[in-house]
Amino acid sequence: MKDSILEILAKRAPRKTRDEDARLNREVQKFLSRIKSKVGKSKSIKSARGGLQSMGARGVLVKENNLYSRKVIVKASYILSSNKNFRTRIRHHLNYAGQNKLDTEKNAPELYDRDDKAINIKSKVNDFESAPYIFNVIISPEDGEKLDLKEFTRDFISVVEKDLKAKIDWVAGNHYDTNDPHVHVLIKGMDENGNPLLMKRDYISNGLRSRASQVVNKKLGLKSYEEVIESLNLKVSMTKKCEIDTIIAQYKIEGSFNLAKISSEDLKELPHSLVAKRLEFFETKGLAHKTDEHRWQVNDSFLEELRTIDRTSSIITKLSSAIKIDRQDCEVISAKHAMERVIKGHVVERGYVEGQNAKEYLLIKSKEKKFVYVELEKYSENVPAQVGEFVRIDATKPFTGILSSDLTIDKVAQANSGIYDATEHAKRSEKSIVLPPGVSSTEFAQVHVKRLELLARKGLVEKIAEGRFLVPKDYLEKIAIEAKKSHEGYQPHIKVVRLSSARLKGSSLGRGLSK
Repeated sequence: MKDSILEILAKRAPRKTRDEDARLNREVQKFLSRIKSKVGKSKSIKSARGGLQSMGARGVLVKENNLYSRKVIVKASYILSSNKNFRTRIRHHLNYAGQNKLDTEKNAPELYDRDDKAINIKSKVNDFESAPYIFNVIISPEDGEKLDLKEFTRDFISVVEKDLKAKIDWVAGNHYDTNDPHVHVLIKGMDENGNPLLMKRDYISNGLRSRASQVVNKKLGLKSYEEVIESLNLKVSMTKKCEIDTIIAQYKIEGSFNLAKISSEDLKELPHSLVAKRLEFFETKGLAHKTDEHRWQVNDSFLEELRTIDRTSSIITKLSSAIKIDRQDCEVISAKHAMERVIKGHVVERGYVEGQNAKEYLLIKSKEKKFVYVELEKYSENVPAQVGEFVRIDATKPFTGILSSDLTIDKVAQANSGIYDATEHAKRSEKSIVLPPGVSSTEFAQVHVKRLELLARKGLVEKIAEGRFLVPKDYLEKIAIEAKKSHEGYQPHIKVVRLSSARLKGSSLGRGLSK
């Protein structure tokens, strides 16, 4: 399993000497033992231990906000300087962060930092390039339309600086291109003393969000009970996760959620009718179904499925707005979808996924004239597809079970003491079977050799010479077992194949996404 961003950065934290580490570890263990003896094991102690393990990473434990706090969504990613396109990525993020989608007359980036001096992108790229990494943070506060986002961001960064005990070099841009105004903040991964700016795992996962919420609370005040109910009344029919979802996840037993058995205290004094409305909405999305008057069966992965639905809807909204076409003409496909169908078309747009540090997407204008959005993986392409090129999009598939060629291989091998010989097979085929039109016996045998080459790499047969393979007696059984293993929990991956390097230009492609 790959290390998370925090684990990668924590490993780079300045280390103490071995003796100093040993002394600190002894003191930490004594300290934790004293606390445990008084309050027993608790989640807060575990969090504290997790933070102390990364000596050099900064941040404080921040108390989670309650139901009446203004909610803030925070997404954080990073770009390592070891990435060969580090400088290009910095410029891309700065340009993107500075876009003001409401003001179509201004194309220049509108960036700001702690003061009102104009931001020179070239200078900022040079500045950020000296750091070992940069953080890309997206902050979307509830009721963002009521806030001065520039003032909010500056206050938020000021709080973070106090937590980290460091002055932060940052730049931000406000975006109003969705229903939820949000801020893109780029943070240099180096403090004013030239040391790596490291943050604890819990601080990035929870602390930043909680601090942002506290800043909003100070500016707008806590929500009243009436505001909470009003807000949830709107959210129950939305695809974004809301507070009710956490309650459903907490109290469902083996997928079953019985509303009649949930107390008002468990619901945090929320009306039972709100929870019922949320579950009814889940039914419309295929996430739950009602089994009796007060009971619903909820999908085990309903939160993950809900996130997928919400993200797909958000992407389609942006696409339809950017290329000025109807939503039904836009489509988002995943690797799972691509397993079931093949899409061919011209590349209209290539860019970076919003909120991601390295992940790219392609926008394809398919042969059916639909605009198809697909996110790429590390090994999706042998050669990056360019705008205007004709490509095929599909997905990797699990190992295929027994094919008709396997039956032939088994028959030929068992008649020859377990040896498949392509030359002998070709000779026999000329006399014993009717070959497909235009296919020679040698070409026919090579189809079987290609299959055996694949099986040899999997260890199911042994290649003993060119065109010769040792085939076991239980050959067909081994293939069936391998296919079953391959299908269990198989995770497909997107594949992009360039079918033509000839590139269409101009109006033939239609409009691409706005930059």
